[in-house]
Amino acid sequence: MSMVDLIDKFKKTTLRESVKQGVDKVPMSELEPLDNKRDVEKRNQDEKAEITEVKAQVRSKIEEYGVKYLFRLLTQAQLEVLYSPFEEKGTDDEPVPKRNKMYLIRKLTKKVLALSLNNYVKNFASKDPYKSIIAPHVVTKPENFVSQLPVDIRNTGFEMFLWDTPVVTLKKMVADLKLDTDSNTPDFLIKCILTGKVPKPKKAKPVVVEFCETKQKLSKKLSYQDIFQHYYLEELQDFCREKEIKISGTKREVIQRIMLFLRGEYVPSTKTTKTPDTAAAKKPTKAEKPAPAAAEVEEESSEDEEGEDDEEELDTPQSKVGEQAESDEEDDDTEDVAVKPVAKAEKPPKPVESAPKTVTPAEKKKNTTEKIAKQATPTTPNKSKKTGNQST
Repeated sequence: MSMVDLIDKFKKTTLRESVKQGVDKVPMSELEPLDNKRDVEKRNQDEKAEITEVKAQVRSKIEEYGVKYLFRLLTQAQLEVLYSPFEEKGTDDEPVPKRNKMYLIRKLTKKVLALSLNNYVKNFASKDPYKSIIAPHVVTKPENFVSQLPVDIRNTGFEMFLWDTPVVTLKKMVADLKLDTDSNTPDFLIKCILTGKVPKPKKAKPVVVEFCETKQKLSKKLSYQDIFQHYYLEELQDFCREKEIKISGTKREVIQRIMLFLRGEYVPSTKTTKTPDTAAAKKPTKAEKPAPAAAEVEEESSEDEEGEDDEEELDTPQSKVGEQAESDEEDDDTEDVAVKPVAKAEKPPKPVESAPKTVTPAEKKKNTTEKIAKQATPTTPNKSKKTGNQST
């Protein structure tokens, strides 16, 4: 669904909640019904005027978001070039104020919106040197700047406008579009709104880990998986001790050190002895308590800037103008990593020592009695010994 269609669909209620400078009026749906025909007609006219005003505010806000997004992609030097046609010449008494990136973005955005986006693209952005600065940051081809660049900027602004919309409002918009999803992820809901359908979950391709079938001697031709699948950590640590390689860490870290060693790139870490700090700072007493550091105060760049510098420095966007960000909705159907089975030599299990047998008092008494009886019983002479004595 196009941006214009979405604005028309949600102009009365949903998008109106997201406009920061909305009309402070009571919604028409909350007013009591009137019997007077003239009052009804007047209310209808007021409602149409309100809807027209809200639509105008939404479109203006969308253009502002899109233009700011484009300018945030540029460096301060590039912004200086774009701002040069609108340069404010200073005098000896009133020099030109010091400008930073946020100042240039704000000033340029005001100039573009004052000229209208179409006029700015036609008179400035489509001509050199401005075209060569903007071209790498948009998907629009330079030859199509006049016709297509304003459209792409507005579409990007609409996506940024939705990003500034609460998740509750996004879910309501998705429900109004009759799309069935239980997701609470903003980028997934925005993708649903922009495309008019629920994106299919991504299926990760199965990754096959390949390694040699047999265990080979450690050498630089072996890959990480060849070593990982065939060697125990204890074996790798023994190799490290023999070659004087650091043995601490996980199996992955030990293998990485061994691979560096086999390639001749391993650099052993040298222990540095810490020198005692003789001039240790003592705790300040109440009398010597340091005064709090003075907060840095930025000078106001100009009088018309008061109250406008509230926006914080934002991170530079990663995608170009006109590109739609991919949905990051989690995929429940992601397949596990497939590992090729290998017969791995098992370590022989250690013999388990049996616990000493406990003897009860009754058994101990019985054993003592049997021992005494055995000692009291006379031993019978050996027949072979007796026969031998008789023969002699």
